[in-house]
Amino acid sequence: MTFALAVVWALFVTALAGNITMYGWLNWLPTYLMEVKGLDLKGMALAASLPFAFGAVGCMVSGWVSDKWFRGQRKVLVLACQVLGGLALFGFTRVGSVGPFMLLQCVAGFLLFMSVGAIWAMPMVLLPTRLMGSGAGFINMGGQIGGFLTNIVIGYVVTLSHGDYAAGFNVLFGGLFLSALSVFVGVREARSPALQLEGDVGGVTG
Repeated sequence: MTFALAVVWALFVTALAGNITMYGWLNWLPTYLMEVKGLDLKGMALAASLPFAFGAVGCMVSGWVSDKWFRGQRKVLVLACQVLGGLALFGFTRVGSVGPFMLLQCVAGFLLFMSVGAIWAMPMVLLPTRLMGSGAGFINMGGQIGGFLTNIVIGYVVTLSHGDYAAGFNVLFGGLFLSALSVFVGVREARSPALQLEGDVGGVTG
């Protein structure tokens, strides 16, 4: 039970902080593209939609990839996607020409949404069956809290930065860092009761 509670709380923080990044990106990207990158409405619509098209592919791919190559070590996949996706997102804020920043934001979308898919596989494999539903619901609540806080925090940071719209991305980077830290510190897959049971019954050790 102690292990399960630790996992649930770690993933609660992961979902809360991660959704600050994901919701913030979703809500803030159009404004950022117009105010900072200088795109018109038509160009913004295309540029703002592409990373989420790539993100949809990343979500679909993540389940297959995590089952095939990261059984018992999904947090490695999560951390790799968050780090590389964060670097791509950082690069996106630093380049000026349209081609490179479109490419970088699509890479970021693919990787960051891929990490989300792997994160949501964790409650199913780390928690005992009797706690999967309630645990996943509590984790999802953390994600919704993060989504609620996103625009409030970004607006506050931009105001403190005297209208610097680029400062909103600092909130996204902070959320991503906290999410990755929570996975790194709080998730220990080798000790999972669910994985141990799977190994005892089916001969699979992950």
